[in-house]
Parts: sequence; structure tokens; C-alpha cells
Amino acid sequence: LELNTSRDYLSNSIHLDSDLYRDNEKENFKLLAEAMKGLAGVPAMIYAGDMIGTVPDEKVVITFVAYLCSALVDISQEVRAAQRIQRAWRRYEFLRQANEM
Repeated sequence: LELNTSRDYLSNSIHLDSDLYRDNEKENFKLLAEAMKGLAGVPAMIYAGDMIGTVPDEKVVITFVAYLCSALVDISQEVRAAQRIQRAWRRYEFLRQANEM
């Protein structure tokens, strides 16, 4: 097994990896945009063109993360409320069926 360490090979592989990384970043931002459509109250403030290949604006990122956390906390509270209702209903049904026997 021989390792190819020529300068051309290394520069080509680095270039290909950076292109793959950039394409992956674009795909990740597409996925982020799709996911944000399902979350109410989270404004579209992060765009792929503003974030890829550059250092993102810290204030924009922090603001976006704050909106995202707020939306996820609301969702988790809704999920917990739904679980409580579901448990109460199942208990009610169990007790009702037990009393019928």
C-alpha cells in the first residue's frame, strides 16, 4: 500500500472536501428553513448566503437561538399537557371498565 502525498493530490482532495462541506452547509440550511416553517413564532432571520463561508453575525445567531428556544419550550409544555390529559383519560377509562365488571 503506497500513500500518495504529492502536492497536486493533497490540494485536489482539500478542494473537494471544502466543496463537499459547502454543499453540506447549503443542504443543512435548507433543512433548517423547512423545520422552521413548522415552528410558529420563529422568524426566518438566518439565511444560507449570510452564513456560509463567513463568520455569522453573533447578535443574529443569538437572537435566532433565543426565538428557537422559546418555541421549543412552548412545544414541550404542550407535549407535557397532552401527556397529562392522555394519562388522565386512560385512568378514567380503566376505572370505568373496572367498575363495569
